[in-house]
Amino acid sequence: MIDNQQKQTTQNMQVKFSQFIKKFERHFTQPEFNFLRDMSLGILKSQSVICLRVASKLNEKTTLKKVCERFTRHLNMKDLGSNIEIAKKRRSRRWLYLFLLRFPRTTRPE
Repeated sequence: MIDNQQKQTTQNMQVKFSQFIKKFERHFTQPEFNFLRDMSLGILKSQSVICLRVASKLNEKTTLKKVCERFTRHLNMKDLGSNIEIAKKRRSRRWLYLFLLRFPRTTRPE
């Protein structure tokens, strides 16, 4: 019974994670987005940032060496960090805009 409950919880968390990370998809190229999704999911599953441990938790069909090479190639990209910062700012601005539309200020403080 606990195994079924754990499995269901794990599946629910993976669905929520996928829904969250999908919001950033349009800000990156497909390979960049796949890298960010796989790396984030691997870090969550492995609870480590060591490339080999992250890759082993992804259970991909390719070898661990190839997955680590792909991660290293993406981590060495010079503009990935700036692209992530831009995406974060765009998402936060959009959230603020939607929040203000939903809850407009009706009175001004005096």
